[in-house]
Amino acid sequence: MKRKGCIVCVMLICGGQLCVSQDVVINEVMQSNVDYLMVDNDFPDSWVELYNPSEEDINIQGYGLGINNDVESSYKLLSQYVLPSKGHVVLYCDKENRDLHTNFRVDSGKGALYLFDEKELIIDELHLKKMPCPNIAFGRKKDGEQQWIYEASPTAGECNNGLGAETVLPDPELRIH
Repeated sequence: MKRKGCIVCVMLICGGQLCVSQDVVINEVMQSNVDYLMVDNDFPDSWVELYNPSEEDINIQGYGLGINNDVESSYKLLSQYVLPSKGHVVLYCDKENRDLHTNFRVDSGKGALYLFDEKELIIDELHLKKMPCPNIAFGRKKDGEQQWIYEASPTAGECNNGLGAETVLPDPELRIH
């Protein structure tokens, strides 16, 4: 198990607001893809979108993504893949362990996702929330921001549009009077 790495942040002032620039982040996840996104004539069970918030292109070859903090069991991007500045890449969580297809599936509300850099340090993590129904994504409100929302209109591979809700209704309670 690797300890959590330090994330190098650069503070910038953008339009009068404080902005943070850092390495690649987990940007959006769909834990129960029924018919939202199809790839290779099949529906991957789940998917994870990564985002590069920096001003530089980043080669993510050697990066890993896993459902626990053990880098050895994580899926590794073995091929060279350059994630452009402000760009997105979708990883398909379907246990195929090839190209952009991970060696695991993501289950609704179970565990977490860990993103490792090429030095095998954790650079981002997301503790998974239970999804209220299929085809709902959980993503950053805007690309790279800290705030997360439930998205009824997912944006795999595209800019997060800020449309969604921070909370969902709790499970109903049956009360007999």
